[in-house]
Amino acid sequence: MLFRRAAILILLAMVPQEGLAQRPDRPEIPVGAGRNPSITLLQPKAGRLVIRVRTQNGAPLTGEAIIRIFSSLTGLEKTVGVTSVGDAEIPSIPIGEYQLEVRAPGFRLFQDRVTVWTDESTNYAHVELMPESADSGKLAEPILLAPKARREMEKALAALEKNDLKEARSRLDRLARMAPAHPDVNYLLGILHLKLAEAEAARAYLEKTLRLQPNHVSAQLALGGLFYHQQDFAAAIPLLEEALATHPQNWEARWMLASAYFQQHKYEAAREQLEQALPASGEQRPLLLLLLARTHLALGRQEQARQQIERLLREYPQHAAAATARQLLETLEHTEPAAAVPVPLAVVKPERVAPMRPLMEPSRWAPPAIDELRPPTVPGATCPLREVLRGARRRASELVQHLERFTATEHVRFAQLDEFGGSRNPIEHRWEYLVTIRQVQPGRFSIEESRNPEASPSLWPSHLMTCGLAALGLVFHPFYLDDFHMECEGLSLGDGQPAWQIRFEQRRDRPARFRVFYTSNRRWPLLLKGRAWISANSFHVLRLETNLLEPVPEIGIQHEHLSIRYQPVRFHHRDVELWLPAEANFYIQYKGRRYHYQHRFREYLLFSVEIEHAPSLPSTEAGPGQPPATR
Repeated sequence: MLFRRAAILILLAMVPQEGLAQRPDRPEIPVGAGRNPSITLLQPKAGRLVIRVRTQNGAPLTGEAIIRIFSSLTGLEKTVGVTSVGDAEIPSIPIGEYQLEVRAPGFRLFQDRVTVWTDESTNYAHVELMPESADSGKLAEPILLAPKARREMEKALAALEKNDLKEARSRLDRLARMAPAHPDVNYLLGILHLKLAEAEAARAYLEKTLRLQPNHVSAQLALGGLFYHQQDFAAAIPLLEEALATHPQNWEARWMLASAYFQQHKYEAAREQLEQALPASGEQRPLLLLLLARTHLALGRQEQARQQIERLLREYPQHAAAATARQLLETLEHTEPAAAVPVPLAVVKPERVAPMRPLMEPSRWAPPAIDELRPPTVPGATCPLREVLRGARRRASELVQHLERFTATEHVRFAQLDEFGGSRNPIEHRWEYLVTIRQVQPGRFSIEESRNPEASPSLWPSHLMTCGLAALGLVFHPFYLDDFHMECEGLSLGDGQPAWQIRFEQRRDRPARFRVFYTSNRRWPLLLKGRAWISANSFHVLRLETNLLEPVPEIGIQHEHLSIRYQPVRFHHRDVELWLPAEANFYIQYKGRRYHYQHRFREYLLFSVEIEHAPSLPSTEAGPGQPPATR
């Protein structure tokens, strides 16, 4: 098996290259009474969840709102309303990760993920609603389907792709009863009826899709193609134009749009579209060259028309279009050569030009990528980027100065995910966790991490082990800050308090030394991009998320998403407060399979200093979203 040949680790911190050849001796870890490590099947527990709904200026929502929360792991789905103070409460909900949707009149649909992670105190979720009028030019976020409906959609898509229209109709009829107002459901019904040559039914479903989601690119393409084949060119043109403005790489749609322009005598517009479509046109290239020649003739450009015809005859002398091209070449001396040979319509079926799978369909198994969904910020707030980075740099330096060694109890939950985010046979581990961080020379840290009992990749079916979560916040340390481009996106909320929202991305002109993937005989530096929420008051990192800049096919990593929430921990003996990881969620698609790791940290102790003194954590009233003290 793989773990017998090579232990694979994902290092979430910095390890000097010089130290790779040796393993430091593992320090002895103090194990407290009653803290025996265990490996158990996940047992269902329930916690209390409070959802706080606020408007863009932070005021409680005073009107009506409907809150829907559901999970593909537990199968739970609940719908609740808000109280007069803008809060909603679910008194008992199984621990796990959920999809959250909030709908309120006059506001845009809100969607996010929320984790219920404790049954000992209240869990909080914060919702900031944006008015419908705000940023109206941006694409609306896709509406999520409940897990059961999502599975039915996948089965319907599989039937459509196999052209099993009877099975597809049965599945889609069932799906329409489950989610009649979902745009993707209506879109697929439209595609089904296009395949069945039932044009009016197809048109009705596609038009309904665009009423539900005006920027549904796939529906724009399919309906534009339908109008085109019905020779309603005036109706087809705006739909195809709008779709291509969002997804310009669809050359078949460009060909159809160029043909529609030609039929409407908009020859210059037709020429522009054809020249953009030609490089990717493949087998249809001769037909596009022929239409381009006709377009030049219609514009009175006989020499350009002759060049395109000769190009077609030179490159494709045996193609069926060559005979028409020769006939057209003979007419170049006529007074009105553009009318000499009829122009056929582009041979593109509307269900072909529109993708089977809706273009707006989001990934369901992992949170949105960094650049897929930008969290809202307060309008008009000027971000002092240099001051924010100076403060974050100071806090990162303080962390290394004080945090020579600390121990914690680490709870890790592992699960393999299906394509809908559903979990298979989740397991839990608990360890005594020791981290040592120290500067061994200018510009280089030594970061050592160990678990008792010893952790191994073999404990997980993935054969991957995460290491170094405690050090990820050091991205803002002076040693590493200049390795990244930093951009301030504005003022936001981080765990219920004002926070500057900073996007960072690995500079390609600097060595990648912050994240490393290890195998038994090689290290793979990884390029990162991410987003951090830095307290506007104290400059501590409250929350941090990262993705890879690009997949790493050489080692089988297609996608990953890491999110970490930090909490203040006060160590009384030194009279110091450090912000340490409270919870981390790591999603990875590795060699075609999807995995989720959830780490939770409790019972922090500074090694050899705080052994007799338990640190204090914030109370449950200290701030929503922060873990309570572990008793």
